[in-house]
Amino acid sequence: MGLYLCAFLAPDQALAFSRTSQTQLYDIAGSTAEELKDAMAQNGPHGYWAYTTWYVRWSASCEISVQINYTMPRWLDRDAAAPALREEWDRMMKNLWRHERGHAEHGFKAASEIEASHCAGDPHRITDKWAEEDKVFDEKTDHGARQGVRLPDSGARTSPSTGQSSSQSAQP
Repeated sequence: MGLYLCAFLAPDQALAFSRTSQTQLYDIAGSTAEELKDAMAQNGPHGYWAYTTWYVRWSASCEISVQINYTMPRWLDRDAAAPALREEWDRMMKNLWRHERGHAEHGFKAASEIEASHCAGDPHRITDKWAEEDKVFDEKTDHGARQGVRLPDSGARTSPSTGQSSSQSAQP
């Protein structure tokens, strides 16, 4: 997974900082798109289909680390669903992962900027800037809907609650 995450950065952005990621899954069940959407809205983190947090930490000697935490849905009774719905789910999940990795990229960009500054100035200003970019990203993508993060709709809801991100930074 680390190599895949590196692909989001330009070739001249060598990652000298440490990076880790983890994925937490929450369970949902349903046999229709509406049931799946309802289950994600009810069981998802903070009411969203997915959630990504990134934490950038730095030390007095400018050792930098980035921790990415993804929370994603796991469809328990997928095998019992219609093949067309499973295909839609797979497409949606591919796009959901792409959207969430866009949020993670903001954490890497924040770390790169802090590293480039040699931790001078106010690194919190940099993390705050990229946390704001997370909000802009969600606005531009309609929380991933414009990136294909959607399931067939029967008219009840047109936009997913996805892609919300939060960021935190810490200096020991």
